Parts: sequence; structure tokens; C-alpha cells
Amino acid sequence: MKLLSKEKGEIWVRNHDLPTGGRTLRTFYKYSFVYERRLITTTEIFLAKQLLRYFGTDKKENALWITQWELSSNENMNLYTGFLKSLNEKRNLNKASFFVFNKTDLNNVECLLDLALFFMWDTYLISPNRKLVVSPNDEFIHVSCGEEKNAKDLRELFKLMKFKEETKWFSKLPKTD
Repeated sequence: MKLLSKEKGEIWVRNHDLPTGGRTLRTFYKYSFVYERRLITTTEIFLAKQLLRYFGTDKKENALWITQWELSSNENMNLYTGFLKSLNEKRNLNKASFFVFNKTDLNNVECLLDLALFFMWDTYLISPNRKLVVSPNDEFIHVSCGEEKNAKDLRELFKLMKFKEETKWFSKLPKTD
């Protein structure tokens, strides 16, 4: 796993022909949908495991990008910094918030995604090869897919886990020309 700064992470995103803007990235692909967060820790940990199992079938690089974190969670930042230290990383979240990974890194990425879900950080799980972006934040989990098969697979996963699809969110998006 490679840990990058925000700036180098944005370069990685642009090099994969993706936008770096949050709302744009969340809805970049043709099939986009949103689910309300369940805020049940065991459910979200299971969701993290299932999402990474899905991403793990990709033979190319993927990324996990933490873009925003609440100040109130700083009191528990030692969980995150302790995890980074276990990876021999000395930087903190301000300096290392972008993680490029492949299928051999899934256990570590699952831990990162668990932390992001637990603390309700804005996060992007990105698979340029599969044209897939999953982005949990404090209220919702956004999914954007470029291929119908991925959209069907992920909709089925969220349905099985009893997540409620939010249809009003898209009506709040500003109109673009």
C-alpha cells in the first residue's frame, strides 16, 4: 500500500481521468445512487468487508481517500495514528490521507475503512479500472458506477443488508449544463 498526501492523491485521481471535486466524484458515472447510513457498527463493519471483497477482485490499483474528518473525532485520532505506525508511517491524517492499494492490501484497507465509517469521515473508495466510486460520509453512502453490472451487484448488496435507498438526495443537486 502506498500512502500519499492529499496533493499527490489528487494527481492520482486526475491521472485516472476522474474529477477531484467531492460531489462531482460521487456522481461521476452513469449509475449513481445513495443510501442512508445505518449507523450500526457491526453492519457497517460487515459492509466494509463486503465492499473490499468486491474491490479485491480488481487486478489494478484502487484508492481509499479520506477527505474530511470531524474535529470531535480528534480525541480518538490515536487509533488512526497508531494504525499508521503499524504500517511504519510517521505522518498523520493531515499529511497522509490517500491510500493506493491492490488486493494484497485488503486487510489494512478494511481497517482504514472501518475507522472512516466509525468516525463518519468523508471517504472515497475508488476503482478506476471498474469505473466505481463508493463514498460514505456522515449521513449517506454514495455509489457511482460506470457499468450496469457493478450497479446491479452493489444495489443487491445494499438491499441484502437492508440499507434504505435515498431518492430525494439527487433532487437537491444543482443543475449542470
